[in-house]
Amino acid sequence: MAKTKAGFGRGASNASQRLARAVELGFDNWRRERDRSAEDRRDGALKNALKNGVFAVGTTIKEASWASSDFFRGLGRKRDPRRMLLRALLPK
Repeated sequence: MAKTKAGFGRGASNASQRLARAVELGFDNWRRERDRSAEDRRDGALKNALKNGVFAVGTTIKEASWASSDFFRGLGRKRDPRRMLLRALLPK
């Protein structure tokens, strides 16, 4: 039981760290794209705000989607949701 509690804490810590990193990557990508748009045109940052925001949110979601795997990896590889999905979909 103690092993499960320790694994739960470790998994929760890794997952929260992954989520924080995902938000950081999203903001970094948004700033980079905003600056690139501003260099191209004087009002490029405003005209491309929606596109830059969508790009940043996509990056954030892509990175944050691994948080569930990080969480369950602390409890053991067999409980990883991505592995469960692959086992359910792929024939043996």
